[in-house]
Amino acid sequence: MTGSSENGPTEGQAFAESIRQYLVNIFGVDASRINTEGRDKPRVPSEQPGGIRELTLLREEDRRVDIESQSPELLMQVGGPYDALKPAQIVVVQEDPLDSHVMFRVAGAREALSSWSLEVSDEGGTLQRFGPFTRENESIPGNYILGKRTQGDYKVVMVGQSKTGRTVKKQGALRLIRREEPKTEEALRFSILFEFNTAKTVATYSTFLTEMVVPLIPDGGKVIIHGHTDIIGDDEYNQTLSNERAAEARDILERAISKAGKSGVTIESFGFGEDFRFAPFDNNLPEERCYNRSVIIDIVPAK
Repeated sequence: MTGSSENGPTEGQAFAESIRQYLVNIFGVDASRINTEGRDKPRVPSEQPGGIRELTLLREEDRRVDIESQSPELLMQVGGPYDALKPAQIVVVQEDPLDSHVMFRVAGAREALSSWSLEVSDEGGTLQRFGPFTRENESIPGNYILGKRTQGDYKVVMVGQSKTGRTVKKQGALRLIRREEPKTEEALRFSILFEFNTAKTVATYSTFLTEMVVPLIPDGGKVIIHGHTDIIGDDEYNQTLSNERAAEARDILERAISKAGKSGVTIESFGFGEDFRFAPFDNNLPEERCYNRSVIIDIVPAK
């Protein structure tokens, strides 16, 4: 166990010793099996040399105890290094977490547009405007659009401003129906965690996804993949990072599903960046930010 503290290795060692005593006293672990060490920085620190932004949050995360082991029985090995974090499997009752939101996707928006907005009008011509946005993917709660109505048909116009000053418009249609009672269905959920500022951890879990997750996906089922980040860093950067995390998980699953010969499986993937509306946890504590660096995989049974 390696304890780290900005106040020096002595305090870091005290942190590690407190965790050691907890494991010994509460779980009965033989004390001789645990070595402790103190450092002023973790071996893989969140605060990087030359960084100037959000240092308070980063330094909070570097005040911690890391547990390391070469034992695959202690730290699960899933096709990668021994320090891989074990994915969490949860049986949940889904209440349509995404069905209540309307997802709008403007491919290439970051490269081509300085901003874009939405003009949504109903059958009577009542107009609502949303935006401006800069990300490729945005979601708007369906209740915002419906208001007090139970259903409606809408014309949607995307109005984009190109980086050269030109106005671009694209038109589409949308039908919304308010569900009187939330639709619930049992599903399996897996949560995979990432190191700070990385999108490649999911490759570590390729064996896990292929051998453990894919067999649980039924023919005709649905897989929903959500990529998330913490609030540290630029919003646009985090959006890209979450997209990359979700996309890598999707690529692994698609290949494995095809190889397994499963049929009728649909996969949806979304990157939500640091969007607090979809984040699994708050971002007030270092632990919450850690668990927000994740890809969540929901397996919904066939209807």
